[in-house]
Amino acid sequence: MSADGAVNCANDVVSCGTNFLSTELYQPLGSSRFFIAPRAFFLKQARGNFIGNHEIAQYHDRRMGAGLDIGFASGRRSEIRIGYEYFNGALATVIGSPQLPRHLAVATVCSARNSCTKVRTAPTFPAAARAFLRRDRPHHSLSGRNPLLPAVEAQRPQFIPVSTKGSISASAALGTSFSDTAGFFQKFSLGGPFRLGAYSRDQFLDSNYAYASVGYRY
Repeated sequence: MSADGAVNCANDVVSCGTNFLSTELYQPLGSSRFFIAPRAFFLKQARGNFIGNHEIAQYHDRRMGAGLDIGFASGRRSEIRIGYEYFNGALATVIGSPQLPRHLAVATVCSARNSCTKVRTAPTFPAAARAFLRRDRPHHSLSGRNPLLPAVEAQRPQFIPVSTKGSISASAALGTSFSDTAGFFQKFSLGGPFRLGAYSRDQFLDSNYAYASVGYRY
């Protein structure tokens, strides 16, 4: 977010197993604290298909899309956003039986989000909460009726310095699709760095989850 009302352009590039490219233009509206933020992104990554702890297949997960947020800078390091996102997703088997299903879908997400980053001597991660309506439509049923389904997700990290070099870290997160079953590209995921690091990335995919961790950093 911009602290001085200036136009900012943020670009992210990742190329190491996961190929990710995104760009966002942060545009304040006059001298007010309101802003708009259009963005575009491309993602290509490997994704496993697990039964318990056994990986039975590996996919290429490709997504390309764009979005627009309208927001309010509620504080120097906090903001509230309402946005819309649209992307095409494709999931193709690269390791495993060719009979495994191939996922092709168009996904749309309408969301409201609040995030806040606190500066501490320890690493910082934003606390965030979001409520959203999402639609995941397979390409073969684009003409059918696919209602927008509600979901909520929240996360809260905390770092507590206990010495000049050490700190205790704790985090909690949860997400729910209520009584609905999320489409493949809208499922919550656990597994990989910072989210059950002993497991493979995205090993656990579901419509609901709860997660908590405690650690010590030196």
